[in-house]
Amino acid sequence: MSPKSNIVKIVKELDKLGYTEEFRIVGGKLYWVETSDRYDPDQIEVDHAYRFESSGTREDSSLVYGISVPKERIKGILIDVFDTLSSLEDTPVVNKVLSATALLLTQEDSDLEL
Repeated sequence: MSPKSNIVKIVKELDKLGYTEEFRIVGGKLYWVETSDRYDPDQIEVDHAYRFESSGTREDSSLVYGISVPKERIKGILIDVFDTLSSLEDTPVVNKVLSATALLLTQEDSDLEL
């Protein structure tokens, strides 16, 4: 199974766990796409982190994060293709997301269950 298929599988599994919203990093904050709300690092938790590597180099990896905003009871997904978060401005939210320990997945991990 290709790394892309693994990403799709993890996103579907996170969706089953209630991570149904879409997040991005905008202006150094976690941005909830549906409402345009923005969150600081003390408002969020990185509950799940997965790294997919196709060539063994960080530049060719993609990451999927399951993030929650406990006070708002929101759970969502942040997808970082080609590890672009590491090239963003150094902000507390970016640092919090990047500091999450990511489970490394490869093509051999295609049957992984969360």
